[in-house]
Amino acid sequence: MSAPHRAQIQQIHPEALGLMDNPPAFPPPVRAQFPTDTEFFREIRRLLEELDLNYTDTSEILTELSTPSEQWMSLRNNMTGAERTTDNPLYDAFIAETPFITTIATLRRRCRTLRAQQRTLEQLLPQGGRSE
Repeated sequence: MSAPHRAQIQQIHPEALGLMDNPPAFPPPVRAQFPTDTEFFREIRRLLEELDLNYTDTSEILTELSTPSEQWMSLRNNMTGAERTTDNPLYDAFIAETPFITTIATLRRRCRTLRAQQRTLEQLLPQGGRSE
């Protein structure tokens, strides 16, 4: 019963791990490094675009990983006693070899961190980034 969910998780988990291997940071640029405000604001906008792409990738991977996990948990909640007894060893072995629950938590944290970095960068732009 749970095989399709395990297969989906196994398929996306390596990609999620690869994404977590290289966590980008988006620190605010130092104003003194740019000769004009225009260049400074341009750099902030560039960082915001890059951050948004990274957030989108992370969010998509998180959804692709958490959806089959949630579906599997829902399935497990609706199993009869005998079905659950059969599924328990499969579940225990799977979470031991594929720590997807930890990966999901890490991806959620990363999404929150990226949003916080986005707010920090946006605050550096004049009037919401509309003018230079």
